[in-house]
Amino acid sequence: MEAYEARHVETVSPAVRLENATWLVLGLVDSVIAIRFFMRLLGASYDAAFVRFIYGVTLPLVAPFRGILAESGQGTSLLEPTAIVAILVYALMAWALIALIKILSAPRGERPLA
Repeated sequence: MEAYEARHVETVSPAVRLENATWLVLGLVDSVIAIRFFMRLLGASYDAAFVRFIYGVTLPLVAPFRGILAESGQGTSLLEPTAIVAILVYALMAWALIALIKILSAPRGERPLA
């Protein structure tokens, strides 16, 4: 007869789940904005449904940053620094949110790990 193995089941705290969810959302948001950046840079055709979809999804994400830096391009190729600014700002916001989660979820009297 096989010996019974006691399995240790680790539970993940809600704070860790929230941190992981934040990183996931950041990854998705930054990825679609990066796809937009490269499609604009390479002059992707607006006639393609996927291009219209990406531009439509990302327009509200990059709109708050329009006008910070000038766009430049030649022909259908366009360098859109607004997308890079958006990626950086969203990454900083996610980092700050995760730092806040760690501060709020740390036991009293303990310093949260960075």
